[in-house]
Amino acid sequence: MKKKLLLLPFVLFGVGQCFGQTNLPTVLACNEILTLSGSPYIVDSTITIKPGCVLTVNAGVEIKMAENTHLIVQGKVDFLGTALQPILIHAKDTIWGNILLDSTHHLKSTFNYVNIENGRVNVNPNSMKAVIFAYFSSFEAKNCNFKNNLRCFYAYRSSNILIKNCVLDSTNRGEKILCQYSDQVTIDNCTLYNTTGDADVIDFDGSTNVIISNNLLCGGGDDAIDLGHAIDPNHPDSLGCTNVVVVGNVIYNFFNKAVSNGENAANININHNLMVNCGWGIGAKAGAHVIADHNTIYNCQKGVKAYDHYDGWGPGHLTVTNSIIVGCDTTWFRDSTATLSVSYSLSDSALISGIGNIQADPLFVSTSLITLLL
Repeated sequence: MKKKLLLLPFVLFGVGQCFGQTNLPTVLACNEILTLSGSPYIVDSTITIKPGCVLTVNAGVEIKMAENTHLIVQGKVDFLGTALQPILIHAKDTIWGNILLDSTHHLKSTFNYVNIENGRVNVNPNSMKAVIFAYFSSFEAKNCNFKNNLRCFYAYRSSNILIKNCVLDSTNRGEKILCQYSDQVTIDNCTLYNTTGDADVIDFDGSTNVIISNNLLCGGGDDAIDLGHAIDPNHPDSLGCTNVVVVGNVIYNFFNKAVSNGENAANININHNLMVNCGWGIGAKAGAHVIADHNTIYNCQKGVKAYDHYDGWGPGHLTVTNSIIVGCDTTWFRDSTATLSVSYSLSDSALISGIGNIQADPLFVSTSLITLLL
């Protein structure tokens, strides 16, 4: 009897260690639910959510992905984390693949309070890499954190996308958000930390009806926001970005431009942004038509610039109103081919030609970068 009683605690301990870990098969039930009681879930081979099916992941669940494994969604996924119990998706060992939303325009997938780490390999090696890759799909990601991924979001010919209240930290590689030929995309109230190398932080090509609002973009080796066009061999007639609003963002410490506009970008409205310590504040080139209003551009090499990039698209066209451009090496620049109009704006170094412009001290309470960003 004594021997049995002594063994019992060790038997219970062994069961406790095994309880809760679940190995997921490659084929899930059509409407599978991953619960906290089964967590952590181990993925050793790629899983496909078939058309018409839904995978629901409850709050607090942990998913461990083996190297080169992916989640291919042809139906829908709902990651339902909470502030107190976020969902964690990360590598079983060191790295894993990615999540592909494959032709799911009809079913909008959701990512809420999800922490995603170490996704570094694309399911299709010939396409752009991203830990969340939307291909002809729609999704929303809210309150998510991204760490050590190779690009966080890539949307190709997708629509109805919302990225809100997310944190994309400096360990991620490549553009943090890349959208090509997509429609109805909103990026709001996100923090995008330093981006290293020759990579824009937010890059839109040939996309329409875009809102980039209230974000904090914290430095990088290229542009903070790039609105342009990339050659798509399947759609050679596609144009640049149209109907884009960039509003209420704080952008600082970028080697190149705070906001770059090119390749026939049209109906671009940039307003109420703070741009600090960048190569340029706002640039318009290559046939872009841009209106910038109520922006503050401080301590940049060039404040605003309209020019011809000599790439066949023609010169840029930039209209600036009600803005403050101070502490810059060059307040404004326009080459002989481009159009630049500045009115009702303030410069501390030179009187800009135009209606209502003044040369004066802006009387900032403080010009320290930290104070400006608070």
